[in-house]
Amino acid sequence: MTTRRVVDTCFGETSRGVDGECRSMANDFKNNIKRAALSLSKNGSNMIETKVDVTRNKLLKEMQKSFAPLLVDDVYKNLVNKSKPKLPKNTERFYRSCVELCWLMSVQDPPVVFDTPKTGGKFDSDRYRTYTKTGKHLDYVVWPPMLLHAGGPLL
Repeated sequence: MTTRRVVDTCFGETSRGVDGECRSMANDFKNNIKRAALSLSKNGSNMIETKVDVTRNKLLKEMQKSFAPLLVDDVYKNLVNKSKPKLPKNTERFYRSCVELCWLMSVQDPPVVFDTPKTGGKFDSDRYRTYTKTGKHLDYVVWPPMLLHAGGPLL
């Protein structure tokens, strides 16, 4: 298997799918925390629509971040049961690490994101480092840069 194919399999097919699922679960987790926090005061009404003041909203976000590391195993099990990934031999640890990274990125406020690489475009040495060869154009990305938030600065 070529280096490019390994990278496409590991990052492209695995990490991007995991990232999307983790973002969805993080959003559900946030809504569940809010629902639980407001359940006694709203008597079963639609609490997700309820406006929360800035201070309490910050507390809800802090709660989400503080409990997220405790849920990594549950997130991993949920993803494995849901997507039943066909992982190449000896890559389970990599997959578990991707789940943990993407989950913890997703619960930040705002969420940390991967930069979307533009293969074939001009090589930007401020965003990327060469891997095996140097040149003026980007052929493929081994690991994409991470941004503090969508459209934000490089980490």
